[in-house]
Amino acid sequence: MALVVCRECGGKVSDAAPACPHCGFPQTSLDSPSIPSYQSPAEVKSKSVRSGCLAAVVVVVGLVIVLLVLSNLPRGHGGKASTDGDSTGRALKSEQENLLRDVKDPSIPLATRAVRAEYLIEKYPATAEAAEAKQLIEQIRAQQEAANQEAPKLAAESIGKQWSYSTFKDDMTSKTGYSASVTSTNSFEFEFPYQGKQHARLTLRKHPRWGNDILFSIEKGQILCHSYGDCSVRVRFDEGPAMTLTGTDPSDNSTETVFIPGFQRFSSQLAKAKTVRIEVNVFHQGALTATFDVSGFDPKRLSSAQ
Repeated sequence: MALVVCRECGGKVSDAAPACPHCGFPQTSLDSPSIPSYQSPAEVKSKSVRSGCLAAVVVVVGLVIVLLVLSNLPRGHGGKASTDGDSTGRALKSEQENLLRDVKDPSIPLATRAVRAEYLIEKYPATAEAAEAKQLIEQIRAQQEAANQEAPKLAAESIGKQWSYSTFKDDMTSKTGYSASVTSTNSFEFEFPYQGKQHARLTLRKHPRWGNDILFSIEKGQILCHSYGDCSVRVRFDEGPAMTLTGTDPSDNSTETVFIPGFQRFSSQLAKAKTVRIEVNVFHQGALTATFDVSGFDPKRLSSAQ
């Protein structure tokens, strides 16, 4: 039950009373605000004490957490400095191990292995990896010396390896024929319908019935060469002047091959040359130049292919 103010006389009246006891004014229609209640000093003090205790607990818990975090930091001259030092040491050790692994790797070229061994010895002279590299570098240098001495011999042996010599038997005479062929060092890409990478081929042939021939051929396409028209073929040996010759098409009318005249002169120059370039006209492609590495050509093997 609360006290309210009478609107008529201003006296205090119980909100349960039907009328004001002072002036008799009916109270049922009143909508007066109730008198606010106030906390006692004891209640205020009690709440203040509880708030203070809660704050103290929060402070204590926070201090405990901070102490736990600090206790887990790395010991030494400062936590971060110690961690950075350890990381740097591990990185240096890893580099030394990687360098030594490369020095030992036989799949890496000798020159590269020697350079890495020298770098390891110079940058990390007091390490176990550098000591091992000093022993290995002597072996590497010995292998380099042996390889340098062997290189000219290998180069000489490789000359002419690109040539393919073969024999065949003529079915009509049972006689043996000989051929030597080489593939162009450059390749070509034609348009539809002959698209796709391809090479040209140069062949010298001694046939028991048809005589000696020089054949230039491509894998697919149409070399513009007809018996009733122009069939221009340009040939250049090394850096000499280009010669323009008149080729002939095959008897089977195939479009991938053209015969080049002058077998004796051609083969004689071929034996002294390192490079020959042959240019022909190809349908829808224009002039096509094929380059051949002809070094090491042996004319004798055209008579007794091995």
